[in-house]
Amino acid sequence: MPIASSPAELERQIMEKMKTAANIARLKTVVHMRVALQSFYAGGHPVMYKRTGQLGNTPIVTTVSGGGRSLTYDAYLNEGGGYSTGCKPSMSAVLQLANYGSYGGLRPTVGASGFWERALTHIENDLNSSFAIFF
Repeated sequence: MPIASSPAELERQIMEKMKTAANIARLKTVVHMRVALQSFYAGGHPVMYKRTGQLGNTPIVTTVSGGGRSLTYDAYLNEGGGYSTGCKPSMSAVLQLANYGSYGGLRPTVGASGFWERALTHIENDLNSSFAIFF
């Protein structure tokens, strides 16, 4: 990092590095969320219904934003929408079923539950390892 000519310049340089680190972490988060969801699908093959893959399209990771002395990005599963087959569950219900194995008396989905917890364990590590590159 070049030598800063003022405290304001130093802060700007640090924020540039922080934004780069946050973007690296964000990209890793996208990958870990998708891998975790794919592990759900690897947990079995249903015979009573055909997989549509809609659950696999739920990961959302926003771009890094912020200003001043803070940066942020959001990582979440999109609960909007639902299914038009079976009992027509909402996406929120399907996410609960898929992650925890049961929800509101609905029949469980076929898959390896716990995918969101698997993703979350990686997100903190993604942030720490990305920031360790620069700081």
